[in-house]
Amino acid sequence: MKYLIWDFNGTIVDDVKLGVNCINQLITKYLKRPPLKIGEYQDIFTFPVKDYYEKVGFDFSVLDFKKLGNEWIELYDEGFKDVTVFDDVVALLNEARNKGYRNVVISASKEDKLKSEMAYLNLTSYFEEILGINDIYATSKLAIAQKWAEDKKGELIFLGDSLHDEEVASSIGAKCYLISRGHQSKKVLQKGQSTIIDNLKGVSL
Repeated sequence: MKYLIWDFNGTIVDDVKLGVNCINQLITKYLKRPPLKIGEYQDIFTFPVKDYYEKVGFDFSVLDFKKLGNEWIELYDEGFKDVTVFDDVVALLNEARNKGYRNVVISASKEDKLKSEMAYLNLTSYFEEILGINDIYATSKLAIAQKWAEDKKGELIFLGDSLHDEEVASSIGAKCYLISRGHQSKKVLQKGQSTIIDNLKGVSL
């Protein structure tokens, strides 16, 4: 069996600008510092997102992380209506299916929220499985991926936009492509060992 495993945010959906806008609204509300530019954001974004918030300058001895996370989610949900799917995603989904791959999403998004967003974008029918975490705080999808892969034999290819995706791919024995137009910059991605591509035309099935 062959599986093409997709990250969601920054890999399927082009939501980097929305993510930057959300964090900048929180910066304006809570911190006395300039807003982030997209490049600055991509250089410091990481998982778990609590570490990223601390890099931005949020002090969780003063602020409540869960409260901040909830505020970010509210801002993100409000702006999601304007998010689009990268224009080369559907072509690769179809190519993968035509070549006998099963498309799977494994995301650090809350699973019910992820499924709702994918339905909104008319993507659900392309995927055999849609897997997310059970809270909104984007800690890690490592355990989910490892549990999913326990009974999977065959070729695994993982598509993501972060070093966390590489970590997940490595843990399940998948070949990994990291796409440099997402939430981490090419400079950050180059610290890993994966094949780095600018867009999905660089994926070889």
